[in-house]
Amino acid sequence: MFRYQSFKLDRLESSLKPSASTIRRKSVLNKRIILLAFVYELACLFPCAAQKYTVWQTSYGGINFNTEPPGNGPESFYYPPCATMSDTTGKLLFWYDFEDIFTSNYHVLYQNKCAYSTFAKSVASIQSIGKPSVYYIVQSTTDTFDCRGFNERRLSYFEIDMGLNLGKGGITDSNATLIYPAICSKITMFKQPNGKDYWLVARTLDTLLVIPYTSLGFGAAKKFVYKGSPGGNLLASNDGKMLVECCYHYLYGYAFNSQTGNITSRYIIDSSTTATVNDFGDVAFSPNDSLIYTIDLIHNSTQIRKIFQYDRYSLKKVNLSFNSSYVLESGYNTGIQLAPNGRMYFTDQYSSPPFKSPPPALGEIEYPDKRGAACKVIHNVFIFKASRYQSGIGIIGFPFSIFDSRQIKFSTTYQCKNLMFKNLSDSSFHYFSWYFGDGDSVVNNGIQSVFHSYSQLGKYLVKLKGVNNAGYVRWYSDSVVVQAAPIADFSSVDSLGCQFAFSKFIAHARSDSINPNTGATWNINFGDGSSVLSSDSIFGHKYVNPGVFNVSLIYSNGYCTDTLTQYKSIHILPAPKPGFTVSDTVGCQPLTLKLTSNASGTITKTYFDFGNGTNASVSSPTVVYSSSGSFKILQEVTGPNGCVTKDSVAIKVNPTPVVKFKGTDSICQGSVIQLGNPAIAGFNYSWTSVPPGFISDLSNPLDIPKQTTTYDLKETISATGCMDSGKAVSCFVELRPMAAFAYKYLRGFDYQFSVKRSKNVSYRFDFGDSQHISLIKNDSSISHTFPGNGTYIVTLTSVSDTDLKCVSTITDTIEINEPFSLNIFPNPFSLQTDINYLLLKPGHVKISFTDEIGRQIGTLVDKQLGPGEYDTEFNAPLWETRPGMYFVLFQLDDTLIVKKIIQMESIFY
Repeated sequence: MFRYQSFKLDRLESSLKPSASTIRRKSVLNKRIILLAFVYELACLFPCAAQKYTVWQTSYGGINFNTEPPGNGPESFYYPPCATMSDTTGKLLFWYDFEDIFTSNYHVLYQNKCAYSTFAKSVASIQSIGKPSVYYIVQSTTDTFDCRGFNERRLSYFEIDMGLNLGKGGITDSNATLIYPAICSKITMFKQPNGKDYWLVARTLDTLLVIPYTSLGFGAAKKFVYKGSPGGNLLASNDGKMLVECCYHYLYGYAFNSQTGNITSRYIIDSSTTATVNDFGDVAFSPNDSLIYTIDLIHNSTQIRKIFQYDRYSLKKVNLSFNSSYVLESGYNTGIQLAPNGRMYFTDQYSSPPFKSPPPALGEIEYPDKRGAACKVIHNVFIFKASRYQSGIGIIGFPFSIFDSRQIKFSTTYQCKNLMFKNLSDSSFHYFSWYFGDGDSVVNNGIQSVFHSYSQLGKYLVKLKGVNNAGYVRWYSDSVVVQAAPIADFSSVDSLGCQFAFSKFIAHARSDSINPNTGATWNINFGDGSSVLSSDSIFGHKYVNPGVFNVSLIYSNGYCTDTLTQYKSIHILPAPKPGFTVSDTVGCQPLTLKLTSNASGTITKTYFDFGNGTNASVSSPTVVYSSSGSFKILQEVTGPNGCVTKDSVAIKVNPTPVVKFKGTDSICQGSVIQLGNPAIAGFNYSWTSVPPGFISDLSNPLDIPKQTTTYDLKETISATGCMDSGKAVSCFVELRPMAAFAYKYLRGFDYQFSVKRSKNVSYRFDFGDSQHISLIKNDSSISHTFPGNGTYIVTLTSVSDTDLKCVSTITDTIEINEPFSLNIFPNPFSLQTDINYLLLKPGHVKISFTDEIGRQIGTLVDKQLGPGEYDTEFNAPLWETRPGMYFVLFQLDDTLIVKKIIQMESIFY
């Protein structure tokens, strides 16, 4: 489908002969066509016809779906129709070629003054909702009021009443405007969920218009901004919930709310770069709405017809393209559409010059509901009649069609030469004709099944024709294969068997073919009142009584059956009956089982195989399964005639969790210990302790034991109840060393700290003034001078000398608020030291010094001082003192502080 211009080459008069003025106009128009062909590169004429029921009208005679296979239509138009309408029997009511509207006898209903310009798939034709004789042609055209240029477009419609003029029909509204201006390029209409009203959707350059049509007429348009292109087609799914648009290089999908008429989203189904097509030309939905088909816009001389199938929901793509068998000519005349017979047709063969010799042909997709190659693409299945339309550009023109769910269909049940055909047609059909393909047929009324017997083997095409009360006709056909009956045959592996033992039979049935839907089945009767139906050709059976038994086989190939009975086919000898019991069939490892034989009859030997590599030859053995798993215990008992019979019991040994001792952990008292391991899915955990006091159901809990503790764990697998318990962890708890201290005020900023020392413990003080002092071994006290007034947090750290290095700490706060501070630095000194002191309030200060035996040497300061910081220098050369120990006496009012100073040797003095 592609944008095209449609101009008539002449105008029909009542005599169907052109007048002289018409001939002159035709010559001018031919020149216009040549010019347009140059401009548009021979843009294809692609009419967008509409039809009702089962006839597609074209300028090539059309297609009549009232026959099977479809035949050529009854009409052959002088000009290519854009829109057609037929009644229920397929009789043409009217046709439209973008300029004029004619009835079937070329009676002119409407004649336009100007040639129209339109786009592919830009016309829709429907029957009125309220008046059966009224029809509408909706189109996008150039504004023709005064034959203005092509850019003046609008969306308009004709209203035609075929009940006027003694059945010849008449135009009751011509070119009625729906939207103006509206540069629409493609149009589609489809039914709303109520089955009566319609939605009209039209494409403009950047918008999709959605217009309702009800018994009240056309409603207001909703606008949805989605940019597109003029070429291709716009189509709704049969359920009305999806729109698909061919836009040259892109294939778009739209989510459509058929209740409200809202377009909720758009997405890309495919693009020409991924689909390897030139452009997307046309689109169609399968009858069950699950598949989307597209065909390329341009059929070119490469002879490649590009058709793709998409899953509507997953968008999975299947390439159905093929090489055409006929020489193709480039052109824009492509199409694909679902037909009334449930098949899909697409433009196939055409020649150069287009459609003149030979006539064009259509390809067919026979089963459009099937995925991939199973849809069965058939080429050139329908050949058109030669056309009276002699344009250089040929036209096929699939009609605009609203999906009709009324279908004719049947299913087939095979019984070889006898077949049952079940009628699955819509209940609106009442008269049916069956054609069985062998020259026989039957006619019946109502939907019912029919039976037919074929005298010869082979493949037959069965056709069903359905007709409703209004004469509406539809066909359905399917091929059936009549095959020879199968031949049943079988044999027993041994003609002599033992009671209570399995006897084996092998089927050798033969058949020409097998139903792929059901497969072959074997129904064997063992002659002792028991039988089995199986799709396996190998059978086993245990006879509980001795004797001779006649065995029969009924074999089915899915179509029909055959029966074979063999007399005295197997002789069963008497044998001991096996049997035994076990103390348990399910348990936890290690599992000990007691077996008790209850075999009966004459037994010469008993043997047990326990399935774990061990066995026994006693009647009631005991076995231990040390590992988990599934085991089969097999019992064999032997009789006097050598018959060995067997019995078995399945045993399941579930794994048992294993609690392993992790070892002993050592921690300091008050520390945290983590027990266990990460949890295993399906396991339950239970922890206890000795001494008691700790419980937990976690796999790896935490605890802070106060003393040395042993932890016990029980693990249980919740699904089986298998469990194990035991000691999991031992924890040695070391007591932390005691940390305690006392302090005493000495004088000024001097304090003494003492500890109660324990063996194998180290002590360290942090005085809170950046000074850290460790006690020397065996020392129990230490003095410290704080730098001044303030609050100091004193910390004592006790560390054990063991491998764990357990630590204890204690803190205390000291508040110092002395009236003055005193500091002598350096001390010891060589030549000079400074006495620094800070007074917080006024007072009398006296600083003097003595030697080590208390003899007065001198006074440095003796006077009243105010608050503030002071420095007094002690100069050894000036006082002529020698190296040794001296005492500085600092007195503030009534407070006396004595400080020891050391004078060292000096090379300068």
